[in-house]
Amino acid sequence: MKVDGVPLVRELTPEQVEHLQKNPGLYNDPRSALSVLDVGLTGVPIAKPDEGPRAITQ
Repeated sequence: MKVDGVPLVRELTPEQVEHLQKNPGLYNDPRSALSVLDVGLTGVPIAKPDEGPRAITQ
């Protein structure tokens, strides 16, 4: 991927690959993707493809 026009190559763990595959929106924001991968996936919710937007109820 490129961040600020600079190519960046990184070997990902199987868990990181799975997280990226389940969250394709991260491909649109490489900086956020790297931040998520650098921090680790613990506690990061994995989006399910069939989940729509959630409503806020009061």
